[in-house]
Amino acid sequence: MDATLIASIIGPIVTIVTILGTTLYWLGGKFKEIDMRFGQINERFEEIDRRFEEVDKRFEEMNKRFERVDERFDRLEKNLKSYVDEKFDILNARISRLAEAYSDYQEFFVEYLTAEGLLKAEKASMLRNEARKRS
Repeated sequence: MDATLIASIIGPIVTIVTILGTTLYWLGGKFKEIDMRFGQINERFEEIDRRFEEVDKRFEEMNKRFERVDERFDRLEKNLKSYVDEKFDILNARISRLAEAYSDYQEFFVEYLTAEGLLKAEKASMLRNEARKRS
């Protein structure tokens, strides 16, 4: 084989290898750049994940606070209901005593009018019965 034939075969092969090497080197650089950008994106996503975790923790704290507020409102509602019921019972008792006192007053007045001779006994009995019905 002669040198020109070897040179004619080796020349294009060296050119192809050089082109392939240069292209692969260039592609390697691009892949490295892409890899770096994905790394930056991953870092940003990790930062976003950390922020979401902080937000989740804050929401958990807020939920706990709302639960405590709900418990306080429940206690206040029970206390208020108890207070109102107690005052209502006292008011009912006072109204009942007042109604009884008024009824007693009516009976006394009927007795007084009967004793003074202004009312007959049968009319006094009827007035007393009516006074008891109304009270």
